[in-house]
Amino acid sequence: MRDSHVLIQNFFHRLDQFAHKRSHDFWLFESSIWMHMFASSLISVFIPILMLRTGFSLSEVLLFYIIYHAVNIPANILGRFSVQKLGAKTTIVIATIINILFFIVYSQISTWEHLLILALLFALYDGLYYVASLYVFIGSTKDPENTGENTGILHLVVRSASLLGPIIGSSLLLVSDGSRLLVVSIVVIMFILSLIPLLKIKEIKTKPEHKPLSFKEFFNNKREVKNHLSFGLFKIHEGVEYIIWPIFIYLTFEELGSVAILAVLVPVVSLIFSYTAGHIKRTRREQIIMIGALALAVVWLGRLIFDAPLFLYASVIATGLFGLFVLVPLDANMFLRGSERGALSAAMYRNISSMGAKLVVFVALYLAVSVFTISFQTAIAALLGLALVNYLYLHWRKDQPGESTSIPGLPKT
Repeated sequence: MRDSHVLIQNFFHRLDQFAHKRSHDFWLFESSIWMHMFASSLISVFIPILMLRTGFSLSEVLLFYIIYHAVNIPANILGRFSVQKLGAKTTIVIATIINILFFIVYSQISTWEHLLILALLFALYDGLYYVASLYVFIGSTKDPENTGENTGILHLVVRSASLLGPIIGSSLLLVSDGSRLLVVSIVVIMFILSLIPLLKIKEIKTKPEHKPLSFKEFFNNKREVKNHLSFGLFKIHEGVEYIIWPIFIYLTFEELGSVAILAVLVPVVSLIFSYTAGHIKRTRREQIIMIGALALAVVWLGRLIFDAPLFLYASVIATGLFGLFVLVPLDANMFLRGSERGALSAAMYRNISSMGAKLVVFVALYLAVSVFTISFQTAIAALLGLALVNYLYLHWRKDQPGESTSIPGLPKT
């Protein structure tokens, strides 16, 4: 009994230490992120499926994503400008209002004009929200040494919200026979609630004190190029995984419930390993990224070969696991660099590298005859490229032990 009491005391002592290593603002930000992601995940995975059910063709859905990614690139530049002039909190509030408008229009979608408006609203929201929120996240980290662990926590928060959201959202959609109005109403309420902890943040700088680095200044070394090239290649995989794969599953099984299963399987596995992945040693991150990328490529190859339902669903568990061991260490590298070289520039260029890479892929898929086969092969090529980039970087780094991580004479932002 006494040993049990000591164990409980030690557990709560470590929990208290863990919590106090991070600022109060950090937890307010994480609370805001959780509610925001919960609201989004109620229906986000079903967006392309419900478009198909509304009567839009696969080509029209792909065109929606082409417009979304194309507009998203300048929207990220607008996001950086907004954070500079209005501050991160105000920018997130504006982005949330735009996202609410997106879902209101989405609940009434019926024409191509609606689809165009949706793409523009979604891109504008994404560019503003993610630049501002990542700027706040990087600023909420007290100690750069905690960057990896904090990144794991961020992904843990996102995945836990993404676990509950699809369960509730899919249940409401199935009960209402695909009706969007009820789910959209809950989404809007949750978005509004997510602003409450955000507006309570006080200590984090919501405006940069210095001018952000230029493109040339930011990408003046191989490490930065490697990180963003790796991120773009990984996001090609994610674009196919989270948009094309659910469409493939829906068209294969012709049931909304089949996509609902996907929406639950991914965050279940991710939730378990998100925090663990954040503890990967900085010196081993590139090796782990390579292993994860190669494992994901094998999964995609299996999807090209096998069509058994059990394998198709089991592969989602595998991509959820291996994806974390690429994304978390990669994000940890990028956020650490952001804290050293400018949080605002890091947030913007991170998103632009993602949107630019996926834009090229969706344009290619729009022109392709066999969308699913080409998309799966593209994901494999991108992941092999990701592994190669990190392999080459590791060999280059062995010969460059003193590589500088900062730019002398330039202030942090």
